This record gives sequence, C-alpha cells and structure tokens, in this order.
Amino acid sequence: FRLLLSGAHGTHFAHFLDELVDIEVEYTYKYMEVIGCESVKQGVVTEDFIHMIVTAYFNGMFEVVRHGMPKEAAVRYIGMLNRYHMAGFDTIFNAQCP
Repeated sequence: FRLLLSGAHGTHFAHFLDELVDIEVEYTYKYMEVIGCESVKQGVVTEDFIHMIVTAYFNGMFEVVRHGMPKEAAVRYIGMLNRYHMAGFDTIFNAQCP
C-alpha cells in the first residue's frame, strides 16, 4: 500500500485513493436512498458531504501506512478511528433515518 500511496504518480494507480472514495460514496449514498433515509430525502446529507467524511476516514486509515507504524499500533489506531467515525455516522445518519 505504501507504494500505491506515495509512488504511483504518473501510473495507472495514481488516483487509487480517489477511486476508492468514489466507489464508497456512490454505494453509501445509494444505500441511504434505498432505505429511505430522511436526511437524504430532505437534502441534509448530500453526496458531497458523504465524500468529505469518506475521504477523511480513508485518509486516516492510510496514515498508518504512510507513517510506517508497527502493526500493533496500526491495529489500535484503526480501531479507534473506526469507532470515532461510526459514532459520527450514527449521530448524523441514524438519528434521521427510519
């Protein structure tokens, strides 16, 4: 992953992270539409907003790779990051979804 994140400039993989974010945004938004999420229906949560939070989440995850953290620390930090973001998702999405 380190090579993908820092050495892919000028290659087919140069936009790996952007493409990963785009896929996650597309399917997260579609899911929210399908389940009838009120925050999406009312325009409170938009694809642009989802893009911002997904980008922040993925960038946070890949920081452990960029900084070459030991596996034990990386696992701990990713777990903390996941809990942090899930709490945010719950606050914004679930409170306004059926």
